[in-house]
Amino acid sequence: MTNIKSKVFKIAGGISIAVIVMAAAAVYLLSPVKYIAIDVNPSFELHVNRLNQVVSVDGVNEDAKELLGNYKPKGQKLDVVVDGILNGLVAENYISADKKNDVLITSSNDSESKEALKQVSEQVITTLDKKELSSDILTQSITVDKTAQQGAEKLKVSAGKMAVINRLMKQNESLNAEALADKRISDLVALASQDNVPLDLLKQNIADFKDSLDEDMQSESMEIMLDALEQEMDDADDSEPEDASELDDSEPDDDSELDDSEIDDDSEPDDSEPDDDSEPDDSEPDDDDDEDKKPVEEVKPVEGTKPENEAVAAAVNEQEEQDDNEED
Repeated sequence: MTNIKSKVFKIAGGISIAVIVMAAAAVYLLSPVKYIAIDVNPSFELHVNRLNQVVSVDGVNEDAKELLGNYKPKGQKLDVVVDGILNGLVAENYISADKKNDVLITSSNDSESKEALKQVSEQVITTLDKKELSSDILTQSITVDKTAQQGAEKLKVSAGKMAVINRLMKQNESLNAEALADKRISDLVALASQDNVPLDLLKQNIADFKDSLDEDMQSESMEIMLDALEQEMDDADDSEPEDASELDDSEPDDDSELDDSEIDDDSEPDDSEPDDDSEPDDSEPDDDDDEDKKPVEEVKPVEGTKPENEAVAAAVNEQEEQDDNEED
C-alpha cells in the first residue's frame, strides 16, 4: 500500500512539474513584449508577444476608437492586424490620394520591438502601394517608460507621437502640447521642417522603398544564383573523382574484354586453320597410300580351312583321282 501511494505521489509530482513548465512557457511566449505605435491621426498602439501575435490593439484617441469599434485581434499575426488598420484608414479617408500621407511608426527601444518595427514598415508600404497611394513612412525607436506613457495618455496620443511633440516644444516653447496633439503627423512634420527642428525620424518614401526593395531582391537573386552555381561546381568537383574512378575501372574491363575476345578470336582461327590444313594433309596421304603405297595384307586362313587356291587344287586332284578309278 505504501509503495502504491509513493508511486501516485511521484506521478502527481511529475504532472505538476510538467504543468508548471508548460504554464511558464505559455507566459513567456504569449506575454506582450513588443510595443508598436501607428500614427496618422488616428493613433493606435499594438502590444505583440514573442510569437509575433498581437495581444492587444488600442485606439488612443476618439477617431481610432471609433475606427476599431469592437475589433479584437485574438492572437492574429502582426502583419494581418497592420494591414487591417491601414485598410480602415483608407476606407475612412484618413489616408487618400489628395492628402499628404505621412505615417509615423514607433517601437520601443529594444531588439525585439525594432525587428517588429521593420516588419510593420514594410507592411504599411505594401498595403498602400497596392492601393496606389503615395506616402512617407517615418520610423523611430524610443524608450517607452512610465513617464512617457503618462504624458501620452493625458493628451490621448501614442507614446511615439508624444516624443515628436516633446521635440517640437523643446525647440519652440510657445507651442501648445494640446494643440499639437490634435494635428496630423504630416502637419507636425511640416512644422518641424519650418522651424528647422530635427525630429530624428527615419524617413522613407514608398517609391524609394520599392527601388531599394527591388535592388535587395536583385542582389538576393544574384546571391541565390551564385550560391547555386557554386554548389553545382562543388557537386561537379565531388563527382569527378568518382566518375574518373568509374571510367578507370570500366576501361580496363573493356580492354580486357576486347583483349580476351581478340585472343579468343585469334586463337579460334589458329586452331581451325591447322585443323583445316591437317584434314587435307591427312586425307591426301591416305588416298595415295591406298592407291600406291599401302601393302597388300596377307589373308591368313582360319584354322581348319584352306586357302582358296589350295582348295580348288584339291578339288581338281580329287576329281582326277575319281576319273582314274573309273577308267580302271
